[in-house]
Amino acid sequence: MVGFVRKKIKSFTLSEKLRRIREEENVSLAEIAKETKIKLDYLEKIEKGLYNDLPCDVYVKGFLRSYAQYLGIDPEEVIRHYQREKGMRISIEKNNCSAEKKKKNWQFPVISISPKMITAMAFFFLVLGGFWYFYRQVGEFSRQPRLVVLSPTDNLSTSSALVEVSGITDRESQVTINDQPIYVDEEGNFKEELSLQRGMNNFKIKSVNRFKKEAERTIEVFADFEDQIPIAGVANEKSNEENININDQPIENENQNQSEEMTVEVRVEELPVWVLIKIDGERTQSSTMLAGSSQIFKAKDKVSITSGKANKTFVKINGVDFGPIGDQPGVERDVEFNREGRISND
Repeated sequence: MVGFVRKKIKSFTLSEKLRRIREEENVSLAEIAKETKIKLDYLEKIEKGLYNDLPCDVYVKGFLRSYAQYLGIDPEEVIRHYQREKGMRISIEKNNCSAEKKKKNWQFPVISISPKMITAMAFFFLVLGGFWYFYRQVGEFSRQPRLVVLSPTDNLSTSSALVEVSGITDRESQVTINDQPIYVDEEGNFKEELSLQRGMNNFKIKSVNRFKKEAERTIEVFADFEDQIPIAGVANEKSNEENININDQPIENENQNQSEEMTVEVRVEELPVWVLIKIDGERTQSSTMLAGSSQIFKAKDKVSITSGKANKTFVKINGVDFGPIGDQPGVERDVEFNREGRISND
C-alpha cells in the first residue's frame, strides 16, 4: 500500500516540485499514467516543464489537477503556481521580442498624407473599433453560457447504482455537479460517472463563464437497485424440493459458506469523493460517490478501497464501523479489509 500525505510546496519550479514529491513517494510515472489516464508522454513533459509541447491550456490544467490529486497536493495551489510561471514566461518572451525589434532597422516608405486625411482615418477607425468592441463585450457579458445535459434525462428511473452525467457547455466555462467541479475539455464537453443512493437523487449541474454568468439545470434520477452486489462465481441457491430429502449436510455446508461472506458498506461524508472498489481482487466499481451516499458489497475474503479523500471515506464490515480509511484528506490507495477488520501491510 502506498500512502500519500499533503505536502507544502517549497521553492523550486513546479515541474521540479512535482518530480521531487513523486520520487519521495517512490511512485513511477507509468503507475501514475495508468491510474490517472494521462498519457505517459504528457507526464514526462510536465515534469520537464515543457508546457508549450502539451495540448491547450485547459488540458494542461486538467492534467495538473489530476496529477496533484494523485500525489495528495492541493490542486488549486498547483494551478496558481502554474499560472505564475506561465505569466513569467509570457513576460520574458515579450521582453525578448521587444529587444529584437529594437535591433532591427525598419525603413518605412515615405507617403505624403495630409493632416485632414490622418484625422478622418483616425476618427473612422476609432469609431469602428469602439463599436465593434462594445458590441462584442455587451453580447458576451449579458449572455448566459450554453449548458446542454445529454445524459441522464430528467426523471429517469434506473436499477443501476451508477449514472453517467455528460453534456456540453461553452469553452472556458467551469462546470460543477452539486457544487463539485468536474473536468471540461477544450471543446466544452464534460462527462462524470456518479454513484446513486436508493430513492430519488437530485443533481444540480451548473456552468459559469468568465463573466460569472451562470446556467443551471436540475436533474432528478430515481434509483431502485439491490443493496448488495453479488460475487462472481457464487453458485445460485438450488431448488428446495430437489435437495431436502437427499442429505442435510450439503445444505448445512452451503449455509455455512454463505454465512462466512462479509458485508462491506462504503460511505462518504461532507464532500463528493472518487473511489475504486475491488472485491476479492476483482475491480467492481470506479466512480464519484456523492456526499452522504453509501454502497454495500458482498465479499468472500477481502475488499480493497482506493479513495481520493481518505478522511471522508468510511467503512463498515458486517455492521462494525472501522471509521475513515485514512487520516489525511489526500489519496489513500489499496486499503484492504477482511471480516476481522483492516489488514495491516506492515
